Amino acid sequence: MANLTAAADALNAIRAGSCVPITSNLGDAAGCHALADEMAKRVQQLDILVNNSGVAWASPMESVEERRGWDNVFNLNTKSVFYLTVALLPLLKKGKSVEQPAQVINISSIYGSLPHANMPTAKVGHGAWSYLSSKAATSHLTRVLAAKLKPEHINVNALAPGFFPTTMTRSGESDALDASHPGGRMGSQYDLAGPALLLATNAHLSGVTLPIDGGATLIPAARLPPGTRERHMPVERADRLNAKL
Repeated sequence: MANLTAAADALNAIRAGSCVPITSNLGDAAGCHALADEMAKRVQQLDILVNNSGVAWASPMESVEERRGWDNVFNLNTKSVFYLTVALLPLLKKGKSVEQPAQVINISSIYGSLPHANMPTAKVGHGAWSYLSSKAATSHLTRVLAAKLKPEHINVNALAPGFFPTTMTRSGESDALDASHPGGRMGSQYDLAGPALLLATNAHLSGVTLPIDGGATLIPAARLPPGTRERHMPVERADRLNAKL
């Protein structure tokens, strides 16, 4: 709750009364419906929903924990997107039209489309197997929900960020994160703001997953410099490439 309150205080310092912190466990359907019930007590309709809750897990392939490594990751990253959206449908539908639809923005990841489970935010040799799979599922769920809800004047899109300064990327080495981008730096809050505003305001756009990765996916992992490529691909393959240098 402390982190949530701090975030709310920072937003309210910019615009008083703009953020009310509410805690809820979104890892199951009951928690999603509980949050929707709290929202219904506070607002009569909802214009924008951002499904941003997420968690990651990385470990060697042979020792991924089932409950924390798979179930918890999918529950929060993917199931909550579905159950919270469904629970909030009455508020999302209210007062909407073809020209003024509700907007649902899901937070996916560029790792939902990448083949290697290795990430520079994890230890070398550890793979985020469930995280990648959950984000791929989130991107596809975005299209499925969009097809269902567009006739009801609800757009559903997704942002697929690369690396940005967040609590999740603090575990990575900043130099390795910056070196993973052709521009030499990871993203900033300003790089996210424009795409988020686009998806929050465009009445015609639906079913789209928009990557915001600073061109990181344009560079194959094998072409990254030594010291960085090891964090993006299996160690044995990186070792073979380094041996050729």
